[in-house]
Amino acid sequence: MVEKGDRSGENSGLYNLRVYVVRTAGKRERRTAEDLMKAARRLGIEISEVRYHPSTRGYVYVVCRNMDDLSEVVKRVPGARQIVGEMGWSEFEALFNAEPEFKKPGGKIHEYDTVVITHGPEEGSRGMVESIKNGVAVVVLQDELIPRRVEVPLGHLKKAG
Repeated sequence: MVEKGDRSGENSGLYNLRVYVVRTAGKRERRTAEDLMKAARRLGIEISEVRYHPSTRGYVYVVCRNMDDLSEVVKRVPGARQIVGEMGWSEFEALFNAEPEFKKPGGKIHEYDTVVITHGPEEGSRGMVESIKNGVAVVVLQDELIPRRVEVPLGHLKKAG
């Protein structure tokens, strides 16, 4: 993993690394991550790392300097759909370093609770908890025309008020 000083440019000003969220083909996160790294190497574009998390299916997280370079790489990888946007370092670290949290200040999250997603690509979305297993909730998003299910760590949810 890239050193924190390198991410923020604190060390020498040489690095201005950012985290970009890339939408992938369904259930192809691992393969897409590998293909993005291979394509970047072939094109001579520096990508520091590509990660994926089981709680955010359909997305990979790419650490690189330039979104234009990343766009060129994404065009050449069939499993990569589009660059969704940029993610803050604190959210990125929280996603990959999070311990499962079963209790939140608003109380324990239960099945059929209405919740708001607080971290990740679906941040701010409202939904209903369909099931909970091993610290991960399946949430049915309510703010879309066609409801869809996403898996979210319990630590990234809060009860809707």
